[in-house]
Amino acid sequence: MASPAPDLPAPKAPDISELLELMHVVDIERQKRNLALEELTVEDQKTRLQQELQKVYAAEGAKVSPQEIDAAIQASFSNRYAFQAPVRDLSYYCAKAYVFRNTIALYVGLPVFLILTALTGALWLKLEKQHAAERMQYNQLQQRVATAWQKLATAHQNNELLSTKTANYPAQTRLAQNTATELKEGALVLDNADQLMRQQFAKGQLPPGLSATAVANLNPKIAQVENWEQNAESHLAKAAQDLNVLGKLYDLGLRLTNVFQALKIQGKPYVDQALPVFAQGQNALVEGNESALAQSIQSLEQLQSDAQLSSSLASQLEAAIVDFKENAQEESAVATAQGIYQKAKEALRLGQTKLAQQQYTELKDLTARLKSAYTVRIVNRPGYKSGLARSPNNARKENYYYLLVEAVTPGNEILPQTIFDEETQRATSTSMWAERVPRELYEAIKKEKQTTGRLQNTILVKKEKGFLSEEPGLISKRIGQVTALN
Repeated sequence: MASPAPDLPAPKAPDISELLELMHVVDIERQKRNLALEELTVEDQKTRLQQELQKVYAAEGAKVSPQEIDAAIQASFSNRYAFQAPVRDLSYYCAKAYVFRNTIALYVGLPVFLILTALTGALWLKLEKQHAAERMQYNQLQQRVATAWQKLATAHQNNELLSTKTANYPAQTRLAQNTATELKEGALVLDNADQLMRQQFAKGQLPPGLSATAVANLNPKIAQVENWEQNAESHLAKAAQDLNVLGKLYDLGLRLTNVFQALKIQGKPYVDQALPVFAQGQNALVEGNESALAQSIQSLEQLQSDAQLSSSLASQLEAAIVDFKENAQEESAVATAQGIYQKAKEALRLGQTKLAQQQYTELKDLTARLKSAYTVRIVNRPGYKSGLARSPNNARKENYYYLLVEAVTPGNEILPQTIFDEETQRATSTSMWAERVPRELYEAIKKEKQTTGRLQNTILVKKEKGFLSEEPGLISKRIGQVTALN
């Protein structure tokens, strides 16, 4: 009896690592076989391929002749290394692009890169310019807001200062009323500007990070504030101008009053003349007419000057008439001087100082003439004519005849005389003039000088000291004189 087979252990399942190792060995052997096949000659490959094809057809039961198999193998090998154009699909173009990647990168990629870089830079510059413009608009708006805020504060200060100054002047004057009105209108405009500024621009500062739209929306508001400020400045400037004139008017008004008060002391005639002038000045002050007020002051000051002159002129007149009387030696001279003196006194009483001054000057000239002694004689020196003839202004067909004369003192000195020119109707002081004489005397003097070359009797008239009347010489009465000797 056969002994039972011993118990064998159950087969162990192959380990995964061992399995992988076996597969690797099989792959190596297969690769070696394929490599060996590739090393065979072409004829060997054709023979082997013919054998395998015969086995395949035999297994399938198909009858194929060796010639047909050889023809098929020959056709296969003849086309084996023939070029076949690839299909132009996406993979073809991707492969081609890969092959020519360096060329494409140089001639296509680089220009595209440069164009993209330029477009990106241009876009960046455009955005940067836009941002810079927005920042500039923001800064400009901020500057305008700060300036407007400062102007508001200054305008309020000016308004208060001008209002304080205006209160110092009489409110009834029209110019002061105009100034107050200008200041009120300016203050109203400033209040409007203040209200808008506090609503939109608190403390003169813009909120940070404002958008361009917000800045654009705020520009009209600050423009409105600036317009109001300009309007207020116009009112304040007009008020300041009026106030400047008002200050001048106020000073002139005080001067007007002071001069009038001083004239009251001078007496009735000057006060009577000053009253209407003072009233005109007060009216000019109320109306704000500076030139008219200055004219009134000038007139009052002239009256004041006349009044002061009048007081001194009265004493001068008294001294002059006394001096005249003490030196006069004829009654007719005293009567003439007394008449001039009375006219001067009457002019002083009426406040006509200029007329009184003229009368005083005439009296002094008359006194000087009274005290002088001279002889009016014909000029009888070489180089000088002794006479001339010409037509008067109002009678062209008639001739007047003149002898050139001069006044000589007892000491043989030339004494200038005040001569009333009958042609110009003006009095002039001169040392030589032409005395009008009858034609008969003129012809006689002319004939004598032409005959002998010199004149024997040259005295026309003579005046002694203490007298106004002249003693006759060649003429008994003086007719007229001229000072133009050509």
